[in-house]
Amino acid sequence: MINETNNPRNLNSGMANSLNHRVELTCAAEIPPQPINWLWNGWIAAGKFHILAGAPGTGKTTIALNLAATVSNGGLGQGSCSWPGQSFAPKGKVLIWSGEDGIEDTIVPRLIAADANMQNVHVIRGANENNRPRPFDFKRDLAHLSNQISQMGGVLVVFVDSIVEAVAGDSNKNSEVRRALAPLVQLAERHNCAIVGISHVTKGSKRKDPLDRVAGSLAFGAVARVVMMTAKISADQSDDGPSHCVLVRVKSNIGRDDGGFEYSTHAAEFVAGSRSIATSRIVWDRPLQGSARDILNWAENDSETVAISALDQAANFLRLLLANGPLAFSVIETQAQAAGISMASIKRAKS
Repeated sequence: MINETNNPRNLNSGMANSLNHRVELTCAAEIPPQPINWLWNGWIAAGKFHILAGAPGTGKTTIALNLAATVSNGGLGQGSCSWPGQSFAPKGKVLIWSGEDGIEDTIVPRLIAADANMQNVHVIRGANENNRPRPFDFKRDLAHLSNQISQMGGVLVVFVDSIVEAVAGDSNKNSEVRRALAPLVQLAERHNCAIVGISHVTKGSKRKDPLDRVAGSLAFGAVARVVMMTAKISADQSDDGPSHCVLVRVKSNIGRDDGGFEYSTHAAEFVAGSRSIATSRIVWDRPLQGSARDILNWAENDSETVAISALDQAANFLRLLLANGPLAFSVIETQAQAAGISMASIKRAKS
């Protein structure tokens, strides 16, 4: 009996096939390093996949539309249309897919209230196949969307609300979630745009690790390079006033994963044609220092942890550092950088 494994003809056939099949290797010395291309420094990066999760009533979609408005205008914005902290934003186009909110009565009014440049915002309304309209399907239509992004040019962010809708299978199974999210990750890398998926947090999860609170499979948080989370400030709610909340980073594989911002959701109204339209908008408040767990615990009243502003932190830092007398500015600058405190906050605290 002939041993097929050692048959010379089989070996030659394998060698012939190997000529058309190779593994691509590149020496690390030949790969130039590249910095992270931040759209919003520390929070949203081009070419990366992100998650924005939060409980109902914390304005996740309104935040996303505020961020979309910021990108649509770019520059150093003022008022409602700017990054929190008034940092620089590049100008570009934004795509929005929503399976939860009405386009005409919710998404567009909130974009207008956020002062968006509406010419730079595009809504994915569905797909058309063989002249037949149908709902957008992530598995069937993502490649066609990629082609349209190439044709449009200048797309910086794609928002998906909610990200669970991108998973055709069981959103609680790691393997199925990773398989479903892989094309979105590739889309972000191919077009160097940020993907921001909006999600919920699981009920009764306040005392858990923040990353474990993201609804569905742990793969959602694992695949994302940055995970953001919103929560209400329980002690600061009133029936007739704006809803006060916090936005924190609960994970970042490419930067810092602490700190956050306080914000509130305000009612807004404008006139379109002859009709008055009521909607909502985000107003950003003070920056917050501390870990995501500490800020969330403070907001949700689960501990005595106090989130302090960047200015307060800088002031406390200077009091301690200068307790024994003055120091050279260069020494203060070095110590502040080591403590993660910006020189802008130091100068404000000095005043």
